[in-house]
Amino acid sequence: MNLMAVLAFGQNMQADSSQKLQPIYIKSLRLINLNNASVIQSISAPELLSRQGSSMAEVLQENTPVFIRNYGYGGLATASFRGSNAYHTPVIWNGINIQNPMNGQIDFSSIPVFMSDEISLQYGGNGGVWGSGAMAGLLFINSAIATQQKPKIELLASAFDYGIFQNAIKISFNHKKLFSSTKVFNNFGNNNFEYEYKNNTYFQKNAGLNAHGFQQVFSFQKNTNNSFTSLIWYGENDRQIAPNLSAIPNNASQKDKNLRAAITWNNKTLKGHNEIKLSYFYDEIFYESNDIPKSMSKSYTFNLSAEKNIHFNEKNSIHLGIIDWLAFAKVDGYEKSVYQNRFSGFVYYKYQNKKHQFSQQFGIRNELVNERLIPIMPSYYLQKTLFKNILFKANVARTYRLPTFNDLYWKNGGNINLQSEQGWSSDCALNFNQKQAQLSFDFTLSMFYRNTENYIQWIPINAAVFSPINIGNVTAKGVELIAKSSYQFSKNTNFQFNYLGSFLTTVDNKNDFQLIFTPRIKHVVNLFYNYKSFTLKYNHIYTGVSFSKSDLSEWNNDFEIGNLVVSKSFIFNEQNNLSLQFGINNIWNKSYLIMPDRPMPLRNFQFTIQYSITKK
Repeated sequence: MNLMAVLAFGQNMQADSSQKLQPIYIKSLRLINLNNASVIQSISAPELLSRQGSSMAEVLQENTPVFIRNYGYGGLATASFRGSNAYHTPVIWNGINIQNPMNGQIDFSSIPVFMSDEISLQYGGNGGVWGSGAMAGLLFINSAIATQQKPKIELLASAFDYGIFQNAIKISFNHKKLFSSTKVFNNFGNNNFEYEYKNNTYFQKNAGLNAHGFQQVFSFQKNTNNSFTSLIWYGENDRQIAPNLSAIPNNASQKDKNLRAAITWNNKTLKGHNEIKLSYFYDEIFYESNDIPKSMSKSYTFNLSAEKNIHFNEKNSIHLGIIDWLAFAKVDGYEKSVYQNRFSGFVYYKYQNKKHQFSQQFGIRNELVNERLIPIMPSYYLQKTLFKNILFKANVARTYRLPTFNDLYWKNGGNINLQSEQGWSSDCALNFNQKQAQLSFDFTLSMFYRNTENYIQWIPINAAVFSPINIGNVTAKGVELIAKSSYQFSKNTNFQFNYLGSFLTTVDNKNDFQLIFTPRIKHVVNLFYNYKSFTLKYNHIYTGVSFSKSDLSEWNNDFEIGNLVVSKSFIFNEQNNLSLQFGINNIWNKSYLIMPDRPMPLRNFQFTIQYSITKK
């Protein structure tokens, strides 16, 4: 994906020469050399452009087969890859896992799309490469370094008709060996969207939010072989928590603070590449309401890693690394402060034969957790070109997940005797791509199977207390389809059709019941029409039934919604560009729930304006 295409705000093919420069994305050695999976999906520039004024939750819901568990606009939104839970999908920011050690989650509603330069997804387990939690997939968020970048300012303002506003600015420049990118955002409003309940219309209450933050990237290219990169991402999110439809209002609110900082040294050699990375994360959650005492949760995470990639020749290479991860947490809901130290090492061998269009990769990972050795994590990956346009991929990996701090230590329900989840993940895929004259087509069909032992699930102990237990063995299996096609009518006119589908079961093997909050079916259709500087996108999503009780006695009905976005860009000259965007969300005005008793907005409107200035 071309960063400058994202920042040009839908200018299609009329960008000036400075905007055609290819950026360098900040990626760890593991992502560059070991990012092998049966299915890897990148969110394209048009898909990002259509949601620049929204959150990561909307982008993932509209452009992937991943199910987003959304508790209402502005509320918690987590990802379920292939029937998994939120903590089974690590989020890797510029090569670092940013999952919260207290709850193991990332809230995608709190991440503005504007703050991300590149978003990609890897489907399937890969515990050997990425460690604890990498059981069902991974999501990568990468920043970009635009080489030869002239000083540039980019402005964004977006508004929803139910009182949500977002402002953002990006300033970037390149001077000799130094690159800098600064992003600042503010997201605020009443969030009093309209919803329907029992054939009556209401406005959401106690759902206001005020979020702001910044992201800073510095990169220094000392010489051809050595570079240093520093990253800082800080955010605050102060939001009211709306009661669910059957609850008594309790004026609940939550204030989050997150600081993520990292520095990386990269060194190139004749035979490979070296990398040393040091990072620090701080997470704070303050919760208060009328019916329970105030609660403060704080965690501090330190991560030091060293990796080395060695190319013996054009066919054979190895990749090895060590990682020291240390997290502390001080939480009002725990009896005392807690910590966890993970020291891990991994080694991978990679073989590539370009003549026979074949490659394979296998390796192992071992990890010491608080001086306790966990089982060895092996994985194997195979890729073979069967015919000119048909590629076969297969992957098998052992997976595991350590219980979170909340799982273990929460005073009212934590279970210190929990066992780590572990199992195996396997999948295979066929990819067919064809480009002929004006028509191009890319089709990926994949099948997956995942078995997890000691699966952790929170269950009610009484009316007021939930506690996590190892429920036993859970099996997930299914089929995914990602198909993209485009037709170029002329130099200035093209049409694109995308289809993404997921068909799966995730069952507790004790009773063969589907797990709660896990729909078996999701369909996504995206239509893009581009004419000169005019773009039209229609998105349609169907989500199947999901059960809300483990005995399958209650469920959320299936639903389908449509979203329409129209944009027009104006290129005044090489230095000044303007884009206007108008969106109709839930255009068919459907009443639906994604999570029980958490209403979603009826038809609503969004207007976004973006302006960029580039110095001559």
